[in-house]
Amino acid sequence: MKILTVKRLSARFLYTVLLCCSFNTPAQDLQPQADYDTLIQRAMEERNQGYMSAAEELLKQAYAAADNKSEAAYLLGLVIAFQERYGESLALIDATLTQYPGDTNLLLAKARVLSFQGLLTEASETSDSVIQNEPDNLDARNLNARIALYQKRPEHAKSMFEDIIANDPNNLEALVGLFDAESAMGQDDRAKLAIEKAQDISPQHVDVLSRLGTQVQTTIPKNSLTLGYERSTTDTRSPNWNDRFIEYRRQYNSNYAQTFRLSHNHRFGMNDTGVETSLAMRQRSASPIEVTLHYTPDADFSAKTSVRASTSLRISEGNDRIGTTVLSPSIQSSRYTTGNINRIGLDLDHYLRNIDAWFTIGFGVVKDENDNRTNGWQVGSHWQYSASTRVGVSYYQGAETENAKTQKSRASAVYLNYRVSPAVDARWDVSRSKRESSYTRTNVSFTLQYRY
Repeated sequence: MKILTVKRLSARFLYTVLLCCSFNTPAQDLQPQADYDTLIQRAMEERNQGYMSAAEELLKQAYAAADNKSEAAYLLGLVIAFQERYGESLALIDATLTQYPGDTNLLLAKARVLSFQGLLTEASETSDSVIQNEPDNLDARNLNARIALYQKRPEHAKSMFEDIIANDPNNLEALVGLFDAESAMGQDDRAKLAIEKAQDISPQHVDVLSRLGTQVQTTIPKNSLTLGYERSTTDTRSPNWNDRFIEYRRQYNSNYAQTFRLSHNHRFGMNDTGVETSLAMRQRSASPIEVTLHYTPDADFSAKTSVRASTSLRISEGNDRIGTTVLSPSIQSSRYTTGNINRIGLDLDHYLRNIDAWFTIGFGVVKDENDNRTNGWQVGSHWQYSASTRVGVSYYQGAETENAKTQKSRASAVYLNYRVSPAVDARWDVSRSKRESSYTRTNVSFTLQYRY
């Protein structure tokens, strides 16, 4: 969940507001500066309640009315970014920076947008440059703490947020950040104290309400629809595979999401149609959980039923040179026409500090339909090449089940994930697997996700 920085109002602005309230001055009689300040105030009220579209319209008016565009561009750029229109936000901020080079707020706004896009290294470098010139800049320090959270370093983030609160006990962003850090460390009681203090300061702020589970930002996409297609061919005369699925995901709040999937697969000259649902729980906690249930009536080659559970645990935060390591165990039990197949997996994800990349090492054991056990392993790497592009490669060796039969297999894969627009992601996957004493299969898949 993105953190909305609360812009402090100047004494001049507060004086103007008090004057307007005291004398009931009509909006049309306000002086130009008062018009600007009123627009900013109204925009912040809309933003803090989560109504980003309304805030954007008011800030566009303020931007047009302002002689000095830096403040309005800073606020407008962030509101646009909160709606996940990152390219548009950066274009506005960069254009304004050419007029006001070195403006601290604009630089921090740019760093925030970069962090939202997953470009954490570049974001951190920008905020660090601000802190070098202004060591006491709380906005920059808040941002660095938030980036530490994105880097899965909650202990480090907690220390940074606590330092900010020691200097400014009513700093709302730091209090919300402290809640997130404590939650990520599994310290629920301490997290509750932090959010209660934030609630005392601003009970209707969207960041407070979203942490209490009573509201999700109204203009942030809460739903997604994904369409997928995969085609597979072999070096034998066996029929090609043609798999299709449609998936709907609902984000209920910052902790819970549910997914529903309908798949129709054509393999080995047969057809299977299956349904699946998964529930992601405790997503802000130190040990998020996801449970998936699958059912295929009249299954020919697919699992009749399947249940899978997984979680993740941070085992090391590393330091400023060595990144974070996360352990992700999983267990799955599937029932096929040929018998039951059980899998236990253990993945280690290591997130690098000086580049927006991470790699995975995985181990697993499969007990197949004949009660034989097969050990397996995999390695993979992922790189957030740019704000819109992520690439990855992987290699796997172990047991693989196809057509209700389990055999040893070796597989390599590559993927490209590209953000087409703020609402649309496209992904291409290509893999090649070699089944022991059998055939080589090449798989090509394409998925398209729409968020709304």
